[in-house]
Amino acid sequence: MFWFLHLTFPAPDHTLDFWMGKWNVYVDGKLAGADVVTSELGGYACTEEWKGLENGDVGKSQFYYLPAQKRWKQVWITPVGVYKEKLSEPAPNGVRFAGKVFLPAGRTIEDRTTLTRMPGGRVHQVIEAKIKGVWTTRFDAIYRRD
Repeated sequence: MFWFLHLTFPAPDHTLDFWMGKWNVYVDGKLAGADVVTSELGGYACTEEWKGLENGDVGKSQFYYLPAQKRWKQVWITPVGVYKEKLSEPAPNGVRFAGKVFLPAGRTIEDRTTLTRMPGGRVHQVIEAKIKGVWTTRFDAIYRRD
């Protein structure tokens, strides 16, 4: 049944290892929510579970490694029908995911998220959207393991 188990596969990629864990997320020094990022399937996938402080501010991401492309793919899903699909690319001291946000009415918006390692094991996350041709910051947060 699982004939592919007898093939040789490349080792999993460790690009996202610095982001694994349980986080308190701060915007402008104020707690904005909590995020849990876990490695799965031997390092070929990871799951992110976001819970903001505002009612309904929740979402989940599934990341999976694409060995042939040497990239990660992210699919972010919310309970209101908004989802994102993005691919990784290198960024200084971290990783960026670039792709699109798909809105319920069929409209799409270009979107990118940059995760940067910081001193003390913290992570800086910036989410931007391309609005009228200009990249605009929509979320700028610091992840801490309080």
